[in-house]
This record gives sequence, C-alpha cells and structure tokens, in this order.
Amino acid sequence: MTTNLRMPDLSTELALPPGDQQFSAGYHAPFIMHALSLDRKRTTAIEVGAHVGIVTRWLVLNYPAVYAFEPNGPNRECFERNIQNTNVFLYPYAVADRAGTGYSLPSPNPKNTGGATVRWDPPGEPVRIMTVDELGVSECSLIKIDVQGIAALDVLKGAEHTMRKHLPVVWCEGKAGGPEEAFLTDTLGGTLFVRSRDDMIVLLAGDRRFGFRSVAVTRSP
Repeated sequence: MTTNLRMPDLSTELALPPGDQQFSAGYHAPFIMHALSLDRKRTTAIEVGAHVGIVTRWLVLNYPAVYAFEPNGPNRECFERNIQNTNVFLYPYAVADRAGTGYSLPSPNPKNTGGATVRWDPPGEPVRIMTVDELGVSECSLIKIDVQGIAALDVLKGAEHTMRKHLPVVWCEGKAGGPEEAFLTDTLGGTLFVRSRDDMIVLLAGDRRFGFRSVAVTRSP
C-alpha cells in the first residue's frame, strides 16, 4: 500500500457559505488519507459532490487530473476560492444514471451546507445532469461519490462503464448492506475493504474475474 501522500495545510481557514458550522480544513482527514493510500495508481480522480473542495484539496496534490462536480452555486463559489490548482476541472453539474435537467435546492440546515440536494423535479434552480461515463476519461483510479437527493446508486450506474474499464478505488456513501454496496460488490464484483459509518471503500481491482487477488474486508470501529 502506498502511503507517500502529499497533504494540504490543515490549518488553513476555508471559504465556507455563510452560517456553515460543520466543516473545516481538517474535516474527515484520517478517512481521506486512508482512501487515497489504497489507490496504488493515482492517475485520474473523479469527485461527484465536491462541496467546497475539502477532499479536492487532497486530490489536486496527489493526482495529475481531477474532475469535480458541484451543482450548488454557493458551495461552488467557495470551491473556486479554496482550489486554485490548474489540474482540476470543475463542472457545475449534477450526476446521475442518465443525462437531463434537475433542480438544485440549498441544504435545509444552513449550519451544514453539505446537505444541498438535487432532484429531478421542481422546485429549485435548474441544473444540468450528466453521467460519469459521459466524461470518457482515458484513465481513472479513484471515484468519490457524496450526493444528496439523487441516489448514490444512480451515480454508480452512470459510471458503470468507467468502473468496469478502469477498476478504480470507489469511495461512496451508502448503508451497510444497502443497494450501493450491493451494486459495487455483487454487480461489479468489487471487494468491500473498509467501512466507517455510512462511508465505504470498495476495491474493484480485488475482483478475481479480472485477475486480481481479493483482499480481506476490514471495518472501522
């Protein structure tokens, strides 16, 4: 397992939407380090639900190219203030299993702006919806998914071709034994490597059908 990660300055004060009290530069740092250390290739990273760039700050230091999606306007404005790197491509779109138009709503809790949602039906601010597969990336070794409203399962379905082709490490929200976990492990044959509350990391390269050795499942306390 590679551990030579470059770390952002965790003492930096991040730009956050007014009223947010949930997030800081060091938010989720141990789990971020664990997820990235499992990626032995570190080619291209795709982040669906980039919020204000907390995880992106790590990605841009460790990947030559990062594709980030954030449909919420205030969150995206903060992202652009927090991330100045030239190797990130920020899309103001939502992501699902098909292309179309959705509607963005702010978080119901202004103290936690990570709860901003996108739904297929009004009300809300119209936003474009696309799939991960539409990116057509030539390489990808990490996909991170953290979305509200549109199900993470739909994002995964819209990334199936990319995942089958490149076998990335997948960091995704989803309940233990839920449909996201089933899609990644049963449909795609991946190996659940670690789970921490509702976050899971699945290694698609652990699938014997693709000629890789399966790894043991470990679970966080």
